[in-house]
Amino acid sequence: MKPKPNHPCVAIIAGEASGDHHGAKLVSAMRSKNPGLFFCGIGGPALEKAGVRIVVDAAELNVMGLTEVLSKLPSVLKGMRTIKRLLKSLRPELLILIDFPDFNLNIAALAKKLDIPVLFYVSPQIWAWRQNRVKRIGRLVDHMAVILPFEEEFYRKHQVPVTFVGHPLLDDDLPTREQVFAPRDQDRKVIGLVPGSRRSEVTKHLPVMLETADLLKEKLKHVTFILSRASSVAGDMLDDLIGISQADISSKNPAKVRRNIRSLETLMERVEKIRE
Repeated sequence: MKPKPNHPCVAIIAGEASGDHHGAKLVSAMRSKNPGLFFCGIGGPALEKAGVRIVVDAAELNVMGLTEVLSKLPSVLKGMRTIKRLLKSLRPELLILIDFPDFNLNIAALAKKLDIPVLFYVSPQIWAWRQNRVKRIGRLVDHMAVILPFEEEFYRKHQVPVTFVGHPLLDDDLPTREQVFAPRDQDRKVIGLVPGSRRSEVTKHLPVMLETADLLKEKLKHVTFILSRASSVAGDMLDDLIGISQADISSKNPAKVRRNIRSLETLMERVEKIRE
């Protein structure tokens, strides 16, 4: 696998659903500036649709918790070996890393040895925990592109080159409140249920959230629940979990079965809409 002559090569790694989504937008924006760019790396359906040559499926690397890490360790190590071989053979003009820090910083170390420039897009939350990681980032990453305003100040404080680029979700054409709710629901309070983007997260969190929603429905009047579904989570899976939870609750109290939950890709609306 090699790009055509005079077509700059960019390697990109997005190990999670959100990174896949954000990375696809970045690829499209870069191609609008230079249509000749060749992209390859690790990602999911969004990056593949954007024209990235996927050498490792991100689904093979996306893990949560010690048990899942151990079960997928062979796939993670294989993915790491694959991308390292890719960097050594192609020597891309740029390596873009999107969040996924434990995996990506390991790859950044090799890129540094190969003199491949590294752009880290979407910072890990090192300002919240394990702040000492900023030292490693400063050694291995050429530039940080951050999506939250205060992250820029954090990296400048630690003398890491950084640019605040804004949150990519704010570029989405998201539904307004009027489009989401029926007229009779416009004045209801809204509670979002966000179970996660990994299958293991959703399986663990959603049943508890649904039961909590039923308890809240008994206590609160005029409330609507919205269930957020990440692109990496199949709608059928959510339907199955909702059905199982309803059956379990029904066996205890049939009156609890009725819900008011709607599925959306995301709960986030533009700030202007939220303020309205």
